[in-house]
Amino acid sequence: MMKVWGMISVEDEKAGFDVVLDEDWYVVLIEKGETRARFDPRDYTATELLMELEDILAKIRGESKIAC
Repeated sequence: MMKVWGMISVEDEKAGFDVVLDEDWYVVLIEKGETRARFDPRDYTATELLMELEDILAKIRGESKIAC
């Protein structure tokens, strides 16, 4: 897998998130080694993909606050 730079914040990376391209060239959001979302980059502009990632990260953060 190849890391995608600049799609998530440094804080999100420190919290265990990462964005990579998999072997099929899909953009994958990973949280602590587990796949949380997978996107076909042909379906999104860079801005749209960034918005999708931010939306998913916000929902995940909301889940973790409920679980505490």
